[in-house]
Order: sequence, then C-alpha cells, then structure tokens
Amino acid sequence: MSWHIAQLTRGVVTLVLVGAFAEAEAPSPTAPIVQRQMPSLEFVGHLDTPGSAYAITVAGEYAYVADSYGGLRVLDVSNPFSPSEVGAHVWPGSSAEDIAASGNYVYLTNGVLEIVDVANPAAPTVVGLFQAGNVFGLAVAGNYVYVADLQLGLIIVDVSNPANPIEVGFYYIPGASRGYDKVAVAGDYAYAITWGGALDILDVSNPSNPSSIAGYGAQPCFSFTRVAIADGRAYLSCWNTDNSGGLRILDITNPGQPTPLGFLNFVSGARSVAVTGDYALVPAGNSGLRVVDISNPASPNEVDYYDTPGTASGVAVANGYIYVADGSNGVVILRDADLADADGDGLPDAWELDGLDVNQDGTVDLNLRLLGADPAIKDIFVEIDYMATAGHDHQPDPAALADVERVFAAHDIAQHLIIDEAVPEIEPILFSTQGPGAADDFNDLKLGNPVEPCGTGPNDGHFGSITDRSSPNCMNMIDARRQVFRYAIFGHDHAHQIGSSGIAELPGNDFMVTLGGWTNDGLNAVGGRRAAEASTLMHELGHTLGLGHGGGDGVNCKPNYLSVMNYSLQFAYFDPTRPLDYSIQSLPSLDENAGLSEPAGIGGPVDRRVIYGINGTIETPPPPANGPINWNGDSDSYDINVTADINRISLMDACATAGLSLLTGFNDWGGLVYNFRTSSDFADGSTRITPHAVAEVATDQAVTAAESVDFDEDGFSNASDNCPAILNPTQTDTDGDGIGDACEVYPVYLPLIRR
Repeated sequence: MSWHIAQLTRGVVTLVLVGAFAEAEAPSPTAPIVQRQMPSLEFVGHLDTPGSAYAITVAGEYAYVADSYGGLRVLDVSNPFSPSEVGAHVWPGSSAEDIAASGNYVYLTNGVLEIVDVANPAAPTVVGLFQAGNVFGLAVAGNYVYVADLQLGLIIVDVSNPANPIEVGFYYIPGASRGYDKVAVAGDYAYAITWGGALDILDVSNPSNPSSIAGYGAQPCFSFTRVAIADGRAYLSCWNTDNSGGLRILDITNPGQPTPLGFLNFVSGARSVAVTGDYALVPAGNSGLRVVDISNPASPNEVDYYDTPGTASGVAVANGYIYVADGSNGVVILRDADLADADGDGLPDAWELDGLDVNQDGTVDLNLRLLGADPAIKDIFVEIDYMATAGHDHQPDPAALADVERVFAAHDIAQHLIIDEAVPEIEPILFSTQGPGAADDFNDLKLGNPVEPCGTGPNDGHFGSITDRSSPNCMNMIDARRQVFRYAIFGHDHAHQIGSSGIAELPGNDFMVTLGGWTNDGLNAVGGRRAAEASTLMHELGHTLGLGHGGGDGVNCKPNYLSVMNYSLQFAYFDPTRPLDYSIQSLPSLDENAGLSEPAGIGGPVDRRVIYGINGTIETPPPPANGPINWNGDSDSYDINVTADINRISLMDACATAGLSLLTGFNDWGGLVYNFRTSSDFADGSTRITPHAVAEVATDQAVTAAESVDFDEDGFSNASDNCPAILNPTQTDTDGDGIGDACEVYPVYLPLIRR
C-alpha cells in the first residue's frame, strides 16, 4: 500500500500470539510471558490452545484458529486482556492446516474442506463438506472458495449454498506429480504456491476454466511458503533447507509478468506473511514475528521483531491487533497505539486524532477530526459523485442520505455521506471490467483515462474534491483519502444489467446506485425516489461492508433474514411496514429439507412480517414474524418436519430457482467489515469481484413485486394502493397528492397559552 503508519517506536503495536502456554490463566499485563523487543509494545493477555496453532483468522470479536490436531478453536477476543475459548470443533484423526472466515462461516482445511457454521460461536457446526485429493490451503472470495490441493491442483468451489459446495472449475499443473500448497486471490487472479515452492499465477476470471498465465521461482530461497497480495504487489514468505528464509516482493500490476522488486533475508525460515499499511508482518518460526517496512518495496527493511516462545507460523491483523499462530505456545496479546483502533471502525485512532500524513513530511494530508471523526465512535466515510448531462442529473436526494445516516446513528455509527460533484454521464457504464474507450467504465471516472488522479479536466479522475485535485499536495491528499473513503457514483444504468438498481464490490470501497433508468411506476412501487435511493444506497453500501444477499452468504430471499440486503426486503414492495435497516439478530436456521416447523415459525421480532414463497408464490398478506407460519400452504400451521422451498419466489429472478437448502440467519450489524483496505478489490484496477452472480433488483421486478401483494387486504395491490399499509378501501385522497388520507399526517395546532 502507499500509506504510511507512524513509526512503530512511537506507539503501542498489538500482537496476539496463538499457541498453548503452560499457565491456565492469562497473566497480568505487567508480567508478560515473552520478552518485549521494543519499549512501545505493551503486553495485554494470553490464552492456551490444546494443539499446535498453524493459522489464524479474525472476524469481529472472534479469532478462529487452525490448531492442527486440536481442530478449530473459537476464541472470544472482545476483551484482549482476557481472551477465552468459547467453542471448538475437532475432526478425529485429522490436522487443521488453513482457515478463513466469511460471514457466518469458517472454512477449514484438514485434508478435506469443511464449512463450519459459527453463527453460534459456542457451537460451531459443520454444514458442508468438500472432498478432493488432499485439501491443504484455501482462499475465499465472494461465493467461491479456491482450494489448494496437494495432489490435484487448484479447485474452485461454489459455496453460495454452504450446505452443498459444488466444484465449478479445476486446474492441474501439466506434467507435475503434485499440486498446490497455499493460495491467495485478488481480483481475477489466483496466486498459488506449488508443492515445489514456486509461485503460479492463474487467471480465474472464468471460474469454470482457470488457466496459468505466469510463474516465478523461489530464488534466492528454496521454497515459497505463503503469499499475500496488497496494492499491486505480491509478498512471499520463503525458507531454505538450512532453515534460513526471507521475504520476496514482486510487482504484479501486470499479473502475466511478475517483476522482482526487493528481497530481505531472515536467519530463520519465514512461514507466512500479512500486510498492514507500510508493514509486512512475517512469522519466522523460531525467530518469532518480524516486522518489515515495505514503504520502499525495492529495499524492504526490518524495523522490529518479537521473539515468540514457540514457532511463529501464521498471522492475522484486525482492529489494531496482530494475531500470531505460534505453534505449541499460547495466545499472547500486545498493543501499539499507532495501530490501535478502539472503536473497531478500521481507522486507527492515530488517524482519527492526528490525521493522515502519508509521506511523513510533517504535513497532514487528511484531517479526519475536521470531518467529524471520533476514535470512540465508529465512522464510515463515503464520497458520492453523480452523473450529469444536458437537461438532467442523478444527484441524490439529501433527504435519502439523511435517512441512511439516521439508521446508522441508531446503531452508534457515524455515517458521513458527502455529496461532492457532478461527473460526465456514461450510459450504460461498465463497473466490473474496464472498457476499451476513454470514458466507458467506473475507473475512467474515478481515476481518469489516461490515469490522472490530480487535475480538474473532464478526462481526469474525480475521486477527491476539486480543491484536493488542484492542490500542489494532491498526490498525497488523494492517497490519504483513498485509505478512508468509500467511493460511490449515482448514475443511470450499469452495463451488466440495464435497469438494475446498483452494483458493488463485496467487500470493498467502490459501488454504484443506478436508478436513472427506473420508470415512475417502478419508483412508485417502492415508495418514491427518496425511498428507492435510501434503500439502494444502504444495500450497495452493505455489500462494501461485507454483507451478501443472505448476510454471511449469497443465499437470497431467506424468510429468516430480515435485512435490506435481502431482495425480499431491499424495497418495501412486499411489506410497506418494513424498516430501512440491516438485520439486528441472527434468527434460527431453517432446514427446508424436512426440517421446518410451522408452530415455531422463524422466531422473529413482534413488529416484523415474514416474506416467503409457497411453490414460488408470495404468501399474502405476510404473516407476523413472531407467530406460527403455514410453510406448506395447507389449511393449518401445526405441521412439523415440513419440506418446502420457502425462499423460492418466482417473480424475483434471483430467487426463482432456489432449491432445498439450510437457510441461516445473520446479524448484519455485528458482522460489518469496516476496513476495506484488506479486501482484494482495494487496489484500483481493471477488474473487480462483483458481489453476486445475479443482477440487482430492476424496475420491472419492483412493479411486479408490488402488484403481487395486497398487504392491508383492502382490494388494492401495494402498487396501486395510495396507503398500502393501512386498510382504506375508498382510497380517499382529499388533497390529491397521491397519499391516501389514511396515511396523511396533519399538523396539530395547540392553543397559545399566555402567562
């Protein structure tokens, strides 16, 4: 990346070292188990693990450890001074090797791929299994898991239905007797480590037909061990037969031509690597964790190390903490103020207090305090540009933005939606790919074509304000802004489906709201333009915050997922009383294959309704979420062990052929991914991982949906009812404003009381 964190010696870096210490309880912060190597590091706590920790990932308040024969260990790290194990899963006789988390699921390799539901962290449950040759490494991107199989090669698995993982693509190294050991994915490319320790770069833009486009040997090392991708570079840990090792940095801006940039030797073999800002964190076995300054990738420089007591093997970074899987040793937690993020919003406290100085010249390039940032409150910043041409523009309604900001504020999150400027209209515009023209895709508007982030010409980039782009300090100001701001464009249509409401990265920092092609009937069907803009903005922003159409997965139209991310609830066409909100709780799972209980329903809140299908047709009016539900469409709601495809809704394209599956709930607000800098789409470039394999809701679907339901049972469908939530069979509208008298809010005038 191009931003600079202040020198580590100024503050407190947080490290968590995972393994098994002999002590049963965490020691006090004043009595660390391991020796600190720099005075800024502050000990916080530790925890035992029963096996040997190889790899670790962190999501929200939980750390998930691949603990060899200890299996999966689930750690509550919400209080770093007192981490605790809350759940575990062990596959008898197998060794957990690699791990990743996405939404409600943890993906674990131990010879096979296990998909584990961790919606209840205390009871991790295997819901899906994929067997191949010898599954060893993995990477998760969107609805796909990229499996590194030691015997068979790279296998691409569709996990959009976690209970039924399906192989969609496969690549085997020609002439090789072995496959791949580890893999990372960024954009349209997979970066796989071969069994022999070389790097293989594969084009996975077509998941059904991956192909190798380039390779790079491990020289001067014997073997690469793991790869991390950040900002157009590949960072590869490596080791030698004499147990020494190093860090290799490659330029992969052209993935077909990897170019060496720099190399750094270590006295001990490097097992893994993670990148945070201008630092690479390298677990180096018996030499502990090495901290490398990579701000000049041609000359990486080791600036610190922490001599862990075990064998440092894996590393993850989250919320200002660094988690190191330290073999047979325990969980050690340290802290550094420069990486600390007290509110967990992905913005280090130092940025929110002191601003960003990306080139460390003493000039603040982005002052977040002036923009309202608070290190004690989660902040999300979004720059919004809008297309304009002669006669019309797509500037969003400020009231719609205020509606969304109020929703976030109700959950103690400060949402900063900043309307910036008009940009040229491109209709339709490419988002997921880059077009051949000078002005035909999202990157052309954001970055310019040719790329020119600084400048105010029509072909220059529009990210950042005109003042930023006119400044002599423009490059640093734009670079700083890029670390903090998501970027949205309100426009007419995107080229991937004309009439679609929007498109976004998942997760990421770029998205679009494309309601310009919607008809008046479509807008009226969802409550008008203001409601349409607020709903779509919150939906597409949710994708960049890591939410799928099923919350933690891509399964759409789930009755037990009460969120604006769900197509059934993105707009108010089925339920005019549905609030503009993400889901606030993870409701119980629903097993469509002989596991549905009508008396139990979904166990939802008293003020919500349930949208579901019976043989593909919406049940109308929608029943209350806290009562029994007639899943099979017979004459009662007493049946148990019912089989029904309840998320199949024929009039919604994305839900027309759902199939029987396990439908899991999800707590959106507890699962948001604030830090987009670690996403594979953070590096601006020619391609993006789009959030779903199907397009978003389109204007014709909105009309059809509203026409299919008469919510208040007054004889008028939601599409034509002038007050769809309140019984008004006369449709009286005294003032002729299109809102029925039953829904009008009249001012109440109180008499003036004089004293």
